[in-house]
Amino acid sequence: MKKIVLLLLSALAISVAGPYPYTHDGFFFNLALGMGYQNLESDRHEESFDLNETARGSAFEFDMKIGGRILPFTILHYTSVGLSNFADFEVDDYHRRSRYDNYYGYYDYDDVMYKDDESSTICIMTLQGLGVTRYFRPYNIFASVSVGASLFYVNSNNGIGSKKGVLGYGFQVAGGKEWWIRENLGIGAQMSLTYGSADYPKRVNASISAFAINFMATVTFN
Repeated sequence: MKKIVLLLLSALAISVAGPYPYTHDGFFFNLALGMGYQNLESDRHEESFDLNETARGSAFEFDMKIGGRILPFTILHYTSVGLSNFADFEVDDYHRRSRYDNYYGYYDYDDVMYKDDESSTICIMTLQGLGVTRYFRPYNIFASVSVGASLFYVNSNNGIGSKKGVLGYGFQVAGGKEWWIRENLGIGAQMSLTYGSADYPKRVNASISAFAINFMATVTFN
């Protein structure tokens, strides 16, 4: 009887493992590269004016994940994301407040202006943090979530930006599918959504935020 039970268990194990010859265990290293769309928004609310600007356009993204298995088909990893957007800033809303001096003294007035001006802009956003990736058998599809610190580098001819970078928070969610090409090597495709937000230092009520949706090719060693 014991032999029959052992044979049945062995057959069951073979039937379960049969369609999925490779597994995700040990060291994990993933690279992803692709392009898509990014929306970058800057808000400044200062004593003399309110200014809202947006840069919308194509984006380039590079991701790297390094970690290891913590549970079956579950990976804990360090996540590094780099996003670049070379679209120009467009002025969506400019609200200026000024004071004029006349014969009777000072008076305040508000002047609401809408402009179509553009400014040459280079923006790089990075995300450094921790994430979890879960693979689902037998199709080797995956879902990934990462959270961490975002850092913006913005160079614009309208004065927006910081050479030292603006530190904030961010996250990334991604999903896709991989195909094994060797025992420990797979290639695939994924779609990612990345978001980041930060407040400018030494500036009253000024912030920057961005989100990007990108389609990417992946290579994974695991």
